[in-house]
Amino acid sequence: MHFYEVKAMSNIWYTYKPVDTILVRGADDDASSAFSIFPPPASTIIGALRTAYLFQQGIDFVDYKNNKADQSIYNAIGKASEQASFAVLGPLFLKDMQIYAPCPAGWFYQSEKENTDDNIINIIELQKDNIIPLRSFSQKQYNSIYSSKPIKAWPKKYCDKMKPMGDKYISLDDLLNFKNKENITLYTHNYFFTKEPRVGVALYDNRNTREGKLYSFSHYRLVSNTALLFAITQDIGLGSEGMMKLGAEQRFGKYTKFTNTILEQLEQNEINNTAYYHMSLSYNQCTDIQNSILAFERIVYFGGWDLAKGFHKPMTAHYPPGSLFSQKLTNTIGLSL
Repeated sequence: MHFYEVKAMSNIWYTYKPVDTILVRGADDDASSAFSIFPPPASTIIGALRTAYLFQQGIDFVDYKNNKADQSIYNAIGKASEQASFAVLGPLFLKDMQIYAPCPAGWFYQSEKENTDDNIINIIELQKDNIIPLRSFSQKQYNSIYSSKPIKAWPKKYCDKMKPMGDKYISLDDLLNFKNKENITLYTHNYFFTKEPRVGVALYDNRNTREGKLYSFSHYRLVSNTALLFAITQDIGLGSEGMMKLGAEQRFGKYTKFTNTILEQLEQNEINNTAYYHMSLSYNQCTDIQNSILAFERIVYFGGWDLAKGFHKPMTAHYPPGSLFSQKLTNTIGLSL
């Protein structure tokens, strides 16, 4: 299911701090070459939460997969062969007690600087008037870009000084209170995490080494004072803090329950339901939602681990974080611009 209704105070927020790097594998659109993706998809976090819950409850994984656990376990997290009984909102970034979200795809900013190197610059400070949300285009306020339908055009071909915001991040306060702001700050990924290339030896299914076969992935490391932030949409009986393994290679970290006033505003905005459109906080599978897409960056392919089958899931296409939709979907927040 892609749809769910947000209820008052239904979301329970957690921070997650890995002790080392995180690796989540993806694939190109032909599914023939692999790469790593970050932040981790909500589906990866859901799998990690289900595993952490089973560990805390002392449930044998074989019994769980074979539907031999107590029914209360399946009521809390669902069956291994089915989708989880809860959804995840996020992940966002938490750094120095400030919360950051992906910038909306379809939002653009005007910059006088040419050839900005995001590997060097972490912060971009702008006046609000230099940011153009998607709604401005639909109202045809700018003669160089217009469309009678939701715009999906890449605007750089029309204006050299127009730059997409879809690969940047923005504070949740700036995003939710955009109308009341005079200055807006954008952040590149370097502000939150770094990439570390790694090379390893490929293995057979029995874990024996494949002679002459190497693989390469980028691992991701959060910078100092930074954590992932996510919510679950219902109480599953998870402890207020604990250890959780996230991503490939069984990397682990600590999760902790978290509260914040800006998150309370986010919850209230969802309850009021005055959104002009909805922005995804993680990856949304493309199936059955094409008619609601307004703007998006490059589609990403990944699968995940099927706990019931004990094997990788088939690769599927996903709209990336920051994608804009005309209706409420799983793991989206409403924007009033």
